[in-house]
Amino acid sequence: MTALSAPRATRSKYNAGDRYRVFPVATGETIYPGAIVVVVDGEAYAAAAALDGAVAGWADLDTTPEAGATPTSVNALGTGNVKVCEGEAWYVNGATIATTDIAGTDAEAFADDDQTVGTTRGDEKRVGPILDVDATLGVLVGINFRDNIDYEGRPRIQSGTVTLAAGTVTLATGITVKATSRIHLTWEDAAADITHANTGGTLTVISKTAGAPGTGAFTVNTVDGAGALDNTGAGVVAYSIIDDTNL
Repeated sequence: MTALSAPRATRSKYNAGDRYRVFPVATGETIYPGAIVVVVDGEAYAAAAALDGAVAGWADLDTTPEAGATPTSVNALGTGNVKVCEGEAWYVNGATIATTDIAGTDAEAFADDDQTVGTTRGDEKRVGPILDVDATLGVLVGINFRDNIDYEGRPRIQSGTVTLAAGTVTLATGITVKATSRIHLTWEDAAADITHANTGGTLTVISKTAGAPGTGAFTVNTVDGAGALDNTGAGVVAYSIIDDTNL
């Protein structure tokens, strides 16, 4: 899906007027009614994947909405304030969310743009928990600004395993790497997984490329007891990628 270019009649589960905040719109920013709103340094923006802020909710139709009001563009010149509602609202399914994601492990939706949500945890901003999925309505997401502030403030951890063979392996699938990412490596517990011939067999990252999945990568090698690269190291390696800012 693409970002909004006109107002969107976003459907909410409950009365949107019950929970809302008003934010100043960032200079030059256009926020359409119904758009997912991200707050950065106290100013409102239409959600975009790379914005470093927290999702506050969705833009109301106007500052004094009435039942059946016709959506009109708000703050098209980047001036004034926008009323941002919290609660449960339906958004476009980015073709990644299924009914099995409802109340599942890490059942959270992330903003692909200002009207589309998916499960990708790259630079995308957390919108909230997945509550329902409908072929017509899309994805029902619960949005809570305080929860999202807390989420964006926590270190982001990615983890998994990779098989090292002939002393080296490069991982470039399914991970996001930033310049500030810290990568930690350990051998898996099973002794059979550690078959390096030389003494030491210390795991080390010998190169790192910042980028989203498909463009980000890091290369692992083993180092022997003398500090030299070990070209015989083999086995299953567990990795954790930690960043002080949410990936």
